[in-house]
Amino acid sequence: MNTNISELDKAYIAGFVDGEGNISIYKDARGSCLHYVISIHNTNVEILEWIRHTLGVGKIYSKDSKRDNWKIGYQLTTQRMSDMKDILEQLKPYFRLKAPHADIALSLISIRLMRRNGKKFVPLNDIEEVLVGVMKRLNHKGGNIWEEKLSYNVEQTLG
Repeated sequence: MNTNISELDKAYIAGFVDGEGNISIYKDARGSCLHYVISIHNTNVEILEWIRHTLGVGKIYSKDSKRDNWKIGYQLTTQRMSDMKDILEQLKPYFRLKAPHADIALSLISIRLMRRNGKKFVPLNDIEEVLVGVMKRLNHKGGNIWEEKLSYNVEQTLG
């Protein structure tokens, strides 16, 4: 992870994550493992390559277009907890839409690191389950979460 990123570049990348990206932590199908994902989707592979180079992490995948007249899409993804933590800590001041996602993700990562204490696997506790559920709700398509007045206040959840 590159830690020498200009403030302007951090703001630009945060804007891309806000508009074209996703911050997600979710359980695997068995519910026993967490997956940490930051992804940005775009049809311009050059901008995604620049973001990957600037951050120093991630992989770019191509996605076939669903229709003949659509451009090929690309996705820049990082799936390591440590990379997610570093990226979110650097970009958090510049998020507009994804600020709640970043808050939840950073809180969950902090709890996981504290509880794991070097162990590879530690079952989720109740607080972690709640945070994963809030993250899932924040990423739910179709509804406007702000109209539902879902609070993402982590301190209240943890306190």
